Amino acid sequence: MNFEYCDADIYSVDGCNYLFDCYSFETIKFSNEYLPMARDLISDPKNFSLQRSSPDFIAPIIMAIQQGHFFRKFQVGNVFAELTQMTPIFSFTPIHKCNLACTYCFAKSGDNYHEAKKELDIATVDNMISFINKHFATSSKIRLEFVGGGEPLLHKDSLKNIICALKSTGGKQYSVQLITNGTLLDESTIRWIDKNAVNLGISIDGNQDIQNSQRVFKNGKGTYDIVVENIKKIKGMNNISTVTKDIWAVSVLTTDCKNIYDIIQHHNSIGIRSMEIRVARGSEKDTNLLNENSLPYFQKLYYDLMRMLLSDIKNEKYDKIIAIANNYDTFGKLISEKTNKEINWDILSKLITQSRDKGCHCLEISGG
Repeated sequence: MNFEYCDADIYSVDGCNYLFDCYSFETIKFSNEYLPMARDLISDPKNFSLQRSSPDFIAPIIMAIQQGHFFRKFQVGNVFAELTQMTPIFSFTPIHKCNLACTYCFAKSGDNYHEAKKELDIATVDNMISFINKHFATSSKIRLEFVGGGEPLLHKDSLKNIICALKSTGGKQYSVQLITNGTLLDESTIRWIDKNAVNLGISIDGNQDIQNSQRVFKNGKGTYDIVVENIKKIKGMNNISTVTKDIWAVSVLTTDCKNIYDIIQHHNSIGIRSMEIRVARGSEKDTNLLNENSLPYFQKLYYDLMRMLLSDIKNEKYDKIIAIANNYDTFGKLISEKTNKEINWDILSKLITQSRDKGCHCLEISGG
């Protein structure tokens, strides 16, 4: 193959195998029949023979090589050694099922995942922990995020298995972040979240009209009342920590949104101080999602948000901008310093000046 170095590992789960490039994070899935071939390829990439390989197995490998993944002529160094200087963050989906049918859902309530097994099992959890211990042995802190593809609280056993597995791993401090749609937060679940110091985020898109038009049950019924009721329940519970009560929100923007500032104001009104707001991406056919046709609409939304935030600042009101000044919110990460997470007022002022000068509300963002 004329390649000296391979940066891949093999991980096997339930009869399926995954070739994982530890430098680019590229993954290729293959069946057991190709496992010996994959092992040969990794152990001796220089002498691996393409002619003796199955076309079904080698085709995606060749495509990956063309993109610079898996095999290289030169050693790229230990990317993990560089990553361990920071806190590694692992995001994954414990279940590919959901009790909602949100209008913009990229995962179609989990139906776009076609494997027979939709839940994360203990073997996968063990593989994950082994991967972390192997490649991030010197990292004292690890962050795990349960996100996307389904509703994590539909499969609480996975969450409990992971927490138990983490506690049995010595020498590391784990922080766990859970994003839920907020409809399944009964008292026992809330107390389990509190007991295990899980950082809780709840998806809520805005006021009653917005939430009930976008985030709905499969029968079309809106979710606003139950989500807000559960938020109030958590904040009113006794004998749970203030950390658990300090819920943060995830909100998704579509063209149904008329004003981002109103979303922030709404969340503040129900006791949420921190949030991330994302624009829903889609195709040209999805007219209310982000695409080439709808881009001017979303640019105008953010232009209006900047004007309102600057007006707040002039009046010495900072709660709205602080709510989104983090490294997760789409706009907030542009106005916060990555090092100390303090708001960079110069960047905010520059952004709105550029936007105003463009006339058509088009942002031109450069540099950091």
